[in-house]
Amino acid sequence: MLFLLSPAKSLDYDTPAHVVTHTRPRFVDEAAELIGTLRRKTPAEIAQLMSLSDALATLNVGRYAAWSPRFTAANSKQAALAFNLLNLMLLGSLYFTQRRRLYAGAR
Repeated sequence: MLFLLSPAKSLDYDTPAHVVTHTRPRFVDEAAELIGTLRRKTPAEIAQLMSLSDALATLNVGRYAAWSPRFTAANSKQAALAFNLLNLMLLGSLYFTQRRRLYAGAR
């Protein structure tokens, strides 16, 4: 089973994950290159480039500054669990059993 998660404006990195299983990102080098480019842009440039509000562009600039290619439990979270509950209702991540999460992560 494969899921494509689109970016969300509302992410929850404060609530601890209720599972410890996770996968490693596959495109860390490409992400680092992209973040390096985005870090050189102002919030106004990000807003124009991505058609974002000034507030969301400023938030993203902060995210780019904080991004690290080294993923730890302190600085990262499983993507499906970072979405707030309202965003997850269709995906149903709370429905997934441990076995289903392991299976999905193996794909």
